Amino acid sequence: HFFRDDPRPFFKVARRLYPSNFSPSAAHRFLRRLDDSGKLLRDYTQNVDTLERVAGVRSVVYCHGSFSTAVCTRCDRKFAGEYIEDEILSGTVPRCRSCDGGVIKPSIVFFNEMLPRGFYHSLSEDAPRADLLLVMGTSLSVAPVSHIPAALRHIPSVFINAESVSACDEGLFDVFVRGACDDAIRNIERHLQLDLPVRSATGDGIAGMQSANAGGDGSSGSSRDEEVRRPAGPRASVPAKRPSISTMRPAPSSSDNAPSSSENEDVFSEVSPEESSS
Repeated sequence: HFFRDDPRPFFKVARRLYPSNFSPSAAHRFLRRLDDSGKLLRDYTQNVDTLERVAGVRSVVYCHGSFSTAVCTRCDRKFAGEYIEDEILSGTVPRCRSCDGGVIKPSIVFFNEMLPRGFYHSLSEDAPRADLLLVMGTSLSVAPVSHIPAALRHIPSVFINAESVSACDEGLFDVFVRGACDDAIRNIERHLQLDLPVRSATGDGIAGMQSANAGGDGSSGSSRDEEVRRPAGPRASVPAKRPSISTMRPAPSSSDNAPSSSENEDVFSEVSPEESSS
């Protein structure tokens, strides 16, 4: 409602956060190499800057939407993100010409809005197929994405972040690597002597990409040394047989676009591997 009343504060922030202001980091390029080698099932990201696609990662789910598309808040007309890029970068609120003045909003999920339904569909498909969970650069404080480690506790998991989070104390990760994501990824590749193939690039060459040095909760390329350790808390119990997969479903709503009243209303439903893959 605040955005509808006055969209200007949002677009001031959007001007600073617009994807063209940034470049993919070493962590993004690592995901690209995993994808190229066929080892990446899916990249679930809460970031909205589309740097994964800029880096060439194809298997991406933008859990909180992204700047890649936009929609008129009055007539619901859809636009490519580039359609409003110039206006955002110039500090102008983009307006729709089809309905004579509706505000065009990037397809980003605001607080209390429902996540894209593709998130739930992809997760229900991927949960029974995944054999390793890698979590990087997040405070794991925003639901429902923060529940993914618990939903996939039956498979090995690695957490890379600048700081420990509550999920570490709860034993949801097998390995916690404390440090900047870019530094940790470089060291992992060096120590494991990984030689992941990269498909030939045309126009978006990996070699020409510059690492992003912006600060953040673990995603930056700072020089901080990383520390690898086992979480202090007990590992969540793992049954001998593969369990049904807890996947997150949106709470029932009378409208597809109706926002949930609280992030605690996200419903967990038990979905077996057979049901998920059908």
